[in-house]
Amino acid sequence: MTLRRVFRMGAMALVVAALLVVGCEGGDGATPQVLATLDLPPVATPTPKPVDPAVAAFVKLATSGKLSYHASYKGTVAASITTLFVTGQLDVSGDDYSTSTRYKYDRGGVYTVGVRYVGGKAWVAIGGAWKRLTTFPASRSNSPFASITAIGDLKVGASSGTGANRRVHVTFARSRLLTPDQIPAVNLSEERVTDSAFDLVIDDSGHPVSGDWTLKGSGRVSRQMQDIVMQIHITFSKVGGRIAISAP
Repeated sequence: MTLRRVFRMGAMALVVAALLVVGCEGGDGATPQVLATLDLPPVATPTPKPVDPAVAAFVKLATSGKLSYHASYKGTVAASITTLFVTGQLDVSGDDYSTSTRYKYDRGGVYTVGVRYVGGKAWVAIGGAWKRLTTFPASRSNSPFASITAIGDLKVGASSGTGANRRVHVTFARSRLLTPDQIPAVNLSEERVTDSAFDLVIDDSGHPVSGDWTLKGSGRVSRQMQDIVMQIHITFSKVGGRIAISAP
């Protein structure tokens, strides 16, 4: 390093130091004062809300892989113009399930769609023979509680009654009791699910009693994109009973 370079570096350092001093002084050369701080009380840590024992019992059942029950349901499936009236039956045993859904068009015509899922394999029957579905991800499961993994997936609502007559409302999303691609319509394509909500009533032991399920989606009907809304009321029975489900 040359002496000239040392001189230049020293000069630059003096300039920077001078600028720092000027920048730290007020317009009259006074040193800036320290701002006062607020004396804030410490923030209390919120106490976790106790988990309702019925809700905890339901989540334990729903995630155990051993829950079994029968259910019947009815409701409507509505596109922008056409409305279908729906009735059906559902059997669940652990991860396996079987559905049979009857779709009745408002202009006549009745079609039955069955879905069966056994041992990780799925089949569908639309008014005829069963056909194996080679691609059937877990997100498409028609088992209504398949999306529940923890208590955090539920929103706990009102409760009423006591003892064996106690009832608790819980709501959750991502339930697929039915799906738009299972609607028996030859001119329906590009089906999509936007969201869903299940308002479920459970008893004091955590067993499902009844519920109202809604799914919103869309699909192309011929050349026109239409909204699709499914609204179903479901009633549960034989919870914990022996339910036999076999491959077709």
